[in-house]
Amino acid sequence: MTTVKNKYVGPKGRAQKLIVGFRPEVRARHGLMLGMRQPLDGPIFETLEDARNWCIHAMISHFDRRLGMSDATIEPFKGMVDCGGPPPDPAQLRDIERICAEAAKERTGGREEG
Repeated sequence: MTTVKNKYVGPKGRAQKLIVGFRPEVRARHGLMLGMRQPLDGPIFETLEDARNWCIHAMISHFDRRLGMSDATIEPFKGMVDCGGPPPDPAQLRDIERICAEAAKERTGGREEG
């Protein structure tokens, strides 16, 4: 979806990447985009065609909801973005692994998979 150039750790310990691409945005002509953010901004796409297709689908969805017409803009994007968020909680990861192991054991009837 995007072109990743560099990766470095920012001031808060989060990994950040330099991304180059296109950022689409769809706005309602009149009133609000009920059930959607206003403006509805999409992910950063590598190609202009992908960004254009995303805008088309968002505008069709807006019209199908009988919310009227909408307008789209696509801007070039080049900047640093956060990758993920804070690191996961180790205790929560252990719980998830334990639950997955128990579910796998129940599925196999107590036999070890291997």
